[in-house]
Amino acid sequence: MIVTAHWSKDKTISNREVLDGIKEIIAYFNKFNIKTIILGQSEVYTIPFPAIAAKNYQYGIDIRQKFLEKDSRNLNNYLKQNLSLNYVEMIHLNSFPLVSETNVPYMLDQDHFTSYGSDLVIKQMFQDEKFISFYKE
Repeated sequence: MIVTAHWSKDKTISNREVLDGIKEIIAYFNKFNIKTIILGQSEVYTIPFPAIAAKNYQYGIDIRQKFLEKDSRNLNNYLKQNLSLNYVEMIHLNSFPLVSETNVPYMLDQDHFTSYGSDLVIKQMFQDEKFISFYKE
């Protein structure tokens, strides 16, 4: 079972509560001998990503970190630490080109991938040893 969500969306829920909920999901599927992999939190930005890509192009500097929402990054790190066997990290801050060869941005808005971004993320997932192991079983 592949489980994914926008884990940091609800600011009223603590990181611990998110972790506990994910552990419940894993335990539920384990009862039925269903192997589970958790796809982690993706990047979330405070402004639309196309604006970040345009600013990067205009000024010739990488400003992604400046506009990265800290809560999503912190939650990603927390889940990665506590779900190490089942967690595939989805944040790849400096791994991907900001735009495609045809100038399609990596993300459509603050937190949704374009088709270009989705293709990059899927390729990255299939390079993760945990995901490869899960996929092969």
